[in-house]
Amino acid sequence: GWSLLGLSIELTEEGDACADKVLDAAFAYAAAIRHSGPVARVTSELVELAALGFKFEEKGAELSRAQGVATGLRHFPPAEVLSGPALHSADDPATLSSFLEALDPARAFAQHVSKRY
Repeated sequence: GWSLLGLSIELTEEGDACADKVLDAAFAYAAAIRHSGPVARVTSELVELAALGFKFEEKGAELSRAQGVATGLRHFPPAEVLSGPALHSADDPATLSSFLEALDPARAFAQHVSKRY
């Protein structure tokens, strides 16, 4: 499977003038996270946030929900089809490690949008 991580950074005019340095700093921070590995406090907070997001998820169109369930049948056991993509477990170090390894500039698509252009 694959995942997409979006990161949006709003820059001042000074930051906009040196956007490459800001991007380098963002990737350096990602590298620090990748090398330090999962932090228990952060992973447990992410688990809690995912559970809240699932519990209070806005109801979508029925067709969209049915398509999501059908796709989930290929990736999750029947008991987890409805919640599988939304809930996370802090007790899954392999998945967390693979996610951290993917935080790599070589796998990134960076886009700079500016009023200057």
